Amino acid sequence: MSKLYILAFIFLFISCDSKRIVSKDDAIFIDYDEEQVFDWNNTIQIKSAVSLEATDDCVLSYARKCLVSGKCIVYHDEKQKAIFVFDEKGAFLYMIDAVGGGPDEYTEIKDIAISCDKEFILVLDNKSVVYFDLKNGQFQNRISLPQDKASNFYRFANVDKQTFYFWSTEKENSLYLYENGVMKVMEKRVGFPFVCQKFYYDSENSLNYISDYGAFEIQVLEQDCLKNKYSFDFGSLNFPKSLIPKNVTEFEQVDDDVSFKCIMFAFETDDDLFIMTASPDGMLYNICLDKITHKVRSGKQDENAPLLVVDAVGGCFYGIIYPYHFSKSGILAEIIDSCGGDEESNPILVKFIFKK
Repeated sequence: MSKLYILAFIFLFISCDSKRIVSKDDAIFIDYDEEQVFDWNNTIQIKSAVSLEATDDCVLSYARKCLVSGKCIVYHDEKQKAIFVFDEKGAFLYMIDAVGGGPDEYTEIKDIAISCDKEFILVLDNKSVVYFDLKNGQFQNRISLPQDKASNFYRFANVDKQTFYFWSTEKENSLYLYENGVMKVMEKRVGFPFVCQKFYYDSENSLNYISDYGAFEIQVLEQDCLKNKYSFDFGSLNFPKSLIPKNVTEFEQVDDDVSFKCIMFAFETDDDLFIMTASPDGMLYNICLDKITHKVRSGKQDENAPLLVVDAVGGCFYGIIYPYHFSKSGILAEIIDSCGGDEESNPILVKFIFKK
């Protein structure tokens, strides 16, 4: 199995120095230090933390995705193929467990989203977008998608009641705009269709699109236009464009190339942009850009304090702590203790900002 697939699997189941940006063709230069570790304990300021309630009906494994919306926390449990919803204090509200072939069920969960009006949980399966009421988890509606396209859709975003974007693993096309029942190609495939995060909303409610394997770019989506926003430069460790794979065989052949290859996850607040990628030696690698001072913090994920960023709302980030993964010292360990966490506990959701 490739290193990046393993890293993505770990994310689903599971000291940093300030450096001024060096500009090269407006790209954000990352000065990679293979010994540098991202020091979560001394880099963030905790705003709040809640332990997600464990009950007989709610015992969580690792998060495929976790969304914070208004007063709700929506947790997609990959192993259970179910969605668990909590209030803002972590109290368990309800579970959506609707795998099946019925009119009010989903065949699988490829991706989840909160609807643009904040009233529904949306589930993308292999043929449709399924609507569940955010208040109680009850089935509400289904939008059927073109069957010659839907099976290749793995990520999506909802812009308004009639508009969606879909990221596809098709050989020819990578991005589609679905508007008023009409499907339109937005972008031709230019990189290998590695399945990871593709969309996120920033603090100004702009929808952002993450480039495919082989590129390090983030663009803003505006109707049928893509506008460049961020680009990252790793110098001699940039993945050679000549090696961008076109199929799985080529992907496996270049996976051991000593370089950075793609953005796996990205989240953005008013002040900071956070991305996760994989280092040349196959370790999870965190990068935080201070949008005000143009400084970069970067380093490998700390195996003794593996906070995993899952969302950003307004001026704050949200991250998940799995208590049984942590060392016994540091601010994050203190959070676990204050929440009464132990090896049997559900994950803890932490709200934080990066220190200046």
